[in-house]
Amino acid sequence: MMSEDKSNKTRLLEDLDNVRRRITELEEAENKSQMAEQDIRNRMDRFRLAVDNARLGVFVVGVQGRFQYLNGILLKRFGLGSMEKAREIDALSFEPFVTGGLSGEIRKCLDVRESARFDGSLEKDRKASSWFHIHLNPMFDSDGSIAGVLGVMSEFTEQRVQTEEMKRKLALEKSMHTLLSGLVGVYDFDDAINRTLASLGELASADRTHLFLLYDNDAMLDNTHEWCAEGVSSRIDKLQNLKKENFSGWIEGLRREPLLRNEGGTDRPGGRPDLGVRKSLIAAVHIKDRIAGFLAYGSDRKDKLWTERDGFLLRQVERIIGDFLERKRLDDTRKQRDQRFRLLAQSSAEGLLIIEKERILDINHNVGVLLGWKPSELIGKPLADLVVEGNRADVGARLKSADGRPFEAGMLGRDGAALSVEMIVKTNPAPDMSQIIVAIRDVSHRTSREEEDRRDLVQTKEALAGTLQALASTVSLRDPFAAGHIPAVEKLCAAIGEKLGIAPDRMEGLLIAARLHDIGKIAVPLEILSKPGPLTPAEQALVQDHPRAGHDMLKNIDFPWPVADIVLQHHERMDGSGYPDGISGNNILLEARILGAADTMEAMLSARSNRPARDIPAVVEELSTKKGFLYDPDVADAALAVIQAPGFRLKK
Repeated sequence: MMSEDKSNKTRLLEDLDNVRRRITELEEAENKSQMAEQDIRNRMDRFRLAVDNARLGVFVVGVQGRFQYLNGILLKRFGLGSMEKAREIDALSFEPFVTGGLSGEIRKCLDVRESARFDGSLEKDRKASSWFHIHLNPMFDSDGSIAGVLGVMSEFTEQRVQTEEMKRKLALEKSMHTLLSGLVGVYDFDDAINRTLASLGELASADRTHLFLLYDNDAMLDNTHEWCAEGVSSRIDKLQNLKKENFSGWIEGLRREPLLRNEGGTDRPGGRPDLGVRKSLIAAVHIKDRIAGFLAYGSDRKDKLWTERDGFLLRQVERIIGDFLERKRLDDTRKQRDQRFRLLAQSSAEGLLIIEKERILDINHNVGVLLGWKPSELIGKPLADLVVEGNRADVGARLKSADGRPFEAGMLGRDGAALSVEMIVKTNPAPDMSQIIVAIRDVSHRTSREEEDRRDLVQTKEALAGTLQALASTVSLRDPFAAGHIPAVEKLCAAIGEKLGIAPDRMEGLLIAARLHDIGKIAVPLEILSKPGPLTPAEQALVQDHPRAGHDMLKNIDFPWPVADIVLQHHERMDGSGYPDGISGNNILLEARILGAADTMEAMLSARSNRPARDIPAVVEELSTKKGFLYDPDVADAALAVIQAPGFRLKK
């Protein structure tokens, strides 16, 4: 009996231990559960805090259409204060959502139960609109029924403003393209100005556009050009021979502001001409820093408002017209020079013929003296008709090569007699390079072949020098800095080449290339060459193409030296960082390496429109520090010896 009681007592104690262990396990499980729940609550609090403080707007709309949640940024934006106040609002009739069209998108998301993306504007403080990317996502209960809509909003107002600004700039660029497209390739000044005024007036919806230009030592002005809209009468005849003091109001106003507005009706303050319109917008036309005239819009409409674009286009066009006026001055100078050249040609002791497509285009007086023909009898005639039959093939070949080397041929006079002449065939250095110049002189009485050969060589070199000088002068006329730059670079090339021991014949080719190295700038617009400020990437690309343009102009001239290739390579560098082809090392001709160093030296030592001249120590540092990777080491050493020589001075 006692044994049974003891056994029962033992089992009871074991059961009590099991119960205690189970209670402990349950308590530990409860503690873990509470800790997990607390951790979840902490995580939820952190998540809610993050959402509340997020820069993105977050909102939840229930199936009844009321707000269930808005994070802090939206409560603040819509001025709702607290979530309790927001829950009382029907999101589907909330004014900012309705105005921007968002209410309809939320309703659609509740109906079709699909995510959606929406870009739209919402009122900000009920004054200015803000633009948002809005993503809507349906929310579901555990049983799959729709529970509401979760919305996430990100503002892109600033990006939209930037996009609109870009569109505005593109519209301006399109307007400028419309203006400039009428000017490309136009060399008739009056036609170019008339086209420009017409485009300008149409773009600004003006009634008239006027151009006034100064003359008589800047004491008088004429309305030289005018454009009128359809149905608008002209006033150009009434705006002639005006004294400069009649424009004193314009001049004074435009000294203070780039544009002058007259929007006070037809009454004219002192010193302002009567354009016969209610409103006008005026800009001064400048040639460099001098006022050369005025460009003006005119409108007779009371409600006409001149826009920012109108002013921008007016100022751009006045600059274009200023450039045209300068180009016209240069063209007049060129015509005067051409007239002088023609006078020289007519007085030349040699007979000169201009040939185009193997036919005679023009002759000077001495051709008639030598051959007995009248100019009217030769113009349009094939040159071969004047050459004796046995020499026609040789002359035809020389016309194709135009190598500038003298040769003898027989030419027929008007009486049919053959005359022995020395003939030199050269390409005309005109832009199109399509004409040939043939120089002839009588050698029938030649007494000494050696003496004649010597004179021939001298004359050929003189003719070549004259041609090269004319080509170089063309660049100097367009680029004000080229006049001093070209001879200075030529001098430096000679000095560096002498230090390097360049052979005389090779030196001659180097100096010719130096004289012509910037001939390609003929293809660069004048306004870029003379621009005082920094160039845009597009303008820089045009300037950097001048070596290739120069090569294209010179490649068909049969020089005894690789002049065209030297010109092409003079901006290449030893490490391949130059242009236009990025070649490097010994792939660059030695003459081009010398010319490149000389070009850099002169550019640094000379002032430009956008910077002062550098001193000799700066040039020494440039050559010393970049020797070997920009400049040929031997060339750089020779250049340093030149520039550091006692008494060195770069005379221009």
